[in-house]
Amino acid sequence: MHPNVPPLRPTRQDDESRFRVPPSLAGPKLVFVICHYCGYDPELVPADGACPKCGGHSWERYALSARLVPKSYHR
Repeated sequence: MHPNVPPLRPTRQDDESRFRVPPSLAGPKLVFVICHYCGYDPELVPADGACPKCGGHSWERYALSARLVPKSYHR
């Protein structure tokens, strides 16, 4: 390949055709919420949106495969 020609990158359509099941539907997941500042993990975000531990108002949400979480932790 000529050094001044950038390599071809796959398009979004190419990525979609490679996966038979979208990652969001791949299996059961558990969703967790943590405080961005202190890492506190409440069951639910308080109604006022403030972290009870540090008073921060920034929350992060993430999902883990149910197979990675111990059975005793399932809510």
